[in-house]
Amino acid sequence: MSTATDFTSATGRRKTAVARVSLKPGSGSITINERS
Repeated sequence: MSTATDFTSATGRRKTAVARVSLKPGSGSITINERS
């Protein structure tokens, strides 16, 4: 049985690089690699 998740995820690729992002509701601040 699966549960509903409250976030959106996406994957971006270019050549051999891969970037993954997960968006979830919150304060609106943006953090990338643990830096804001």
